[in-house]
Amino acid sequence: MRYRRLLILPALALIGCGDKDTDVGGTNAPLITPQEGPWSAGAVVLLEDGCQVGSFDDTGDTGGGDIAILAMTGAQSFTYNSDGEITSCALSGNGGAFTCDSIDEVEEDAAQDIYATISASFGGTFSSPTEGVLLLTLNITCVGEGCAAVEDALGYTLPCTSRGQNTIDYAG
Repeated sequence: MRYRRLLILPALALIGCGDKDTDVGGTNAPLITPQEGPWSAGAVVLLEDGCQVGSFDDTGDTGGGDIAILAMTGAQSFTYNSDGEITSCALSGNGGAFTCDSIDEVEEDAAQDIYATISASFGGTFSSPTEGVLLLTLNITCVGEGCAAVEDALGYTLPCTSRGQNTIDYAG
């Protein structure tokens, strides 16, 4: 469930305030700043599932309906708070495109020679100040003699990648 949460909860990542028509980078695409406040996320659609994220929840629930609070921290930067986990994001200055800091976790078990890294990264595009699409990527790597046992227990080969997307909407 933790990996599913890493894919779904960041989906609540989009905020903003006001309209700005700024041509950054010579693209002539107006900067779209999302509405500040609560955002809800639709169900995640898996595009690639090498890490078998879809199998973490045997109910078939792919999320959706989660709420995050988003706050602008600068003209082209914002944070979102989902269940107390705050992530920083930046608008690229090219239309409504944005990227967010990745969430990285390292799991170490020196006794069994297992060193695993779980990295969730996300970004996306706002189509308007109140709507957007969030793209999510989960990478899991493992180094050490004990990784074969981890792969056997999980039922898939490491490293692996899962990618998904979902819609996000202002819920204020």
